[in-house]
Amino acid sequence: MQMLEKAIGLFEALGGRFVAPVSEITQRLDKTRALVFDWDGVFNDGSKGEGLPSTFNEADTAGINILRFAVWLQTGQVLPVAIISGQQNSSALTLTRRDHYSAVYFRMANKASAVKHLAQQLQCKTSELTCMYDDTIDLSMAALCGLRILVNRPSAPVFRQFVADKGLAEYITGNASGRQPIREAMELLLLLTGQADKAYTLRTHHDSRFVDYTRQRNQLPFWGAFTESEGRLQALEG
Repeated sequence: MQMLEKAIGLFEALGGRFVAPVSEITQRLDKTRALVFDWDGVFNDGSKGEGLPSTFNEADTAGINILRFAVWLQTGQVLPVAIISGQQNSSALTLTRRDHYSAVYFRMANKASAVKHLAQQLQCKTSELTCMYDDTIDLSMAALCGLRILVNRPSAPVFRQFVADKGLAEYITGNASGRQPIREAMELLLLLTGQADKAYTLRTHHDSRFVDYTRQRNQLPFWGAFTESEGRLQALEG
């Protein structure tokens, strides 16, 4: 009970909104088989322009890694991670390979098909996936996943309320796009694993358990980069 109260206090102070009870978020997290992220507006502020790179923030990626470590401490299994984007981003592929994510999906007009493909690869239900997203193109993905985190966009109060009313998110971040919302979400989930102090302590000392986790993470197979063409998923070359 104290942990739940702590979570509520810490993250409401950031402006976070718990659409579902923290106890329910914890239960859904316990069933999670993989993490799924949209790219633009989640890893960055969504800015676009000719010749401008689509970037990511190391504070966010470190948050993903420490959560994966915490789950590994609980289960002995490394959580797979996938990126599902409406565009094609070289930075997303670079991060996927560097941090040993399992798959990346580009140019996905219907993100539900990528979620279903990922669940098939994992031999799990789509309701056993946790996703983080920010806008309307992501709603088909959110409708399938079991635990959903929406990145707050102050300019879109109608959309934010729609998501809450339709039960398409369990938590809405206080931090907006470009202000490390992934780190906020990963810190929340980390706290709810009950492993936060242990994970950070072992990471501080570069403990052998962190070394073992990293080795196992780095051995995860890369399933590939995929795209959607004529309503079908196909692997990208290269």
